[in-house]
Amino acid sequence: MIRFFISICIALTATSSLASEPFPLTRDEYKMYKHYQDVTNDFYDWDMQLSPIATRIGDQPAVLDAGKMGYVYAMDAASGKLIWKTPVGVHNGHANDSAQALKGQFKGLKTPVDITPGIYGGVETNMAVDDGVVYAAVVNLPVPIKDLKQPLGTPDFSKGKGEMVALDLNTGKPRSLPATLPVELFVTKVDGDDVLIEVPEG
Repeated sequence: MIRFFISICIALTATSSLASEPFPLTRDEYKMYKHYQDVTNDFYDWDMQLSPIATRIGDQPAVLDAGKMGYVYAMDAASGKLIWKTPVGVHNGHANDSAQALKGQFKGLKTPVDITPGIYGGVETNMAVDDGVVYAAVVNLPVPIKDLKQPLGTPDFSKGKGEMVALDLNTGKPRSLPATLPVELFVTKVDGDDVLIEVPEG
């Protein structure tokens, strides 16, 4: 049996258990094998749109993923259970809004308000793993909401800032030091340009 790990970020009903999550499919049956979902009732457009990374945490097969919600996740490839998750970039207190709304506990937003990560924020481009370190390029760009009857607003791209974060593969904790070997990372900017970042030795 061959398993394929993919992410889906398609429009589904609010109560669906399949929105914004990575999961493996079997080649023979093309049926969902396991799944993990963190953002339920996603109304901030926080897709988990990245290509998952198949790796190992110790002797355990694992899958890494991230997305516009601004979290990096490590999941057990066999069970689909969460191993760790780590917030990256700027968050301003709205991570649980959609889950609370699904439970009828959300008190609503007072407009105007900025939501961070925004619809073009969080982890927008694919991550990399090297020598026990997970690298993620993060976009800190809020989305303004002025009217709750209108779709999500248009961000002011001139106010966006980016950062490169490094996380420990085993624990998900931020790393202050780069990998011990030189690494070159290609990052795609919002305007489509590719940038080469060299991580120095040490």
